[in-house]
Amino acid sequence: MFSVSRIGLWARSATLLILTCVASVALTFGLAEMGQQSLFLFAALWILAVLALLAARAAVRRHRASRPLLLSRRALRRPPMPLPPLRQMRAELDRLLASPGPQDMQPESPEHAIRRILERGLICQNAREATDLSVRAVTEFWLLLVLLRASPDRAGGLARCFRQPDMVLELHDRVSRVAVAYAAAPAMPLARSA
Repeated sequence: MFSVSRIGLWARSATLLILTCVASVALTFGLAEMGQQSLFLFAALWILAVLALLAARAAVRRHRASRPLLLSRRALRRPPMPLPPLRQMRAELDRLLASPGPQDMQPESPEHAIRRILERGLICQNAREATDLSVRAVTEFWLLLVLLRASPDRAGGLARCFRQPDMVLELHDRVSRVAVAYAAAPAMPLARSA
């Protein structure tokens, strides 16, 4: 039996392969009975079918690419809270991304934990800084930032706006644990140089 996966083709090209096989068989058996006009008509219809298939595939790719990374589409259309201006959101994200990390033996601060989360999100967006992000991505990161800084009750309400609420609540819990450890750590004396 003919198997597309056995010959190593991707599933997305299987439809095109099957259409090509059907057209080849139809052309072979029908070539003797078709006149030249019918052959041109068949070729034109075949080209039209291939172009329609390619256009449908491109539309599916565009639809998948437009899917938000973190938020649900409904939350992007109607954010759960009024958002500040885009410039202010970008500035706050840039400030967090530029914040220094812990030095020497100091525990990690909550701001640095949030920075690490945002840096991982930037990697997923193929961006180096907040100015490289689209408006949609800035909105997503801003609402994630608000959730990470929120109280547990408010974080639970905001988590419903995300595609994976359990994941963002776990991130919130991690940041909360880092904040507790940071607050409980004794203040490290600064080393004096002699």
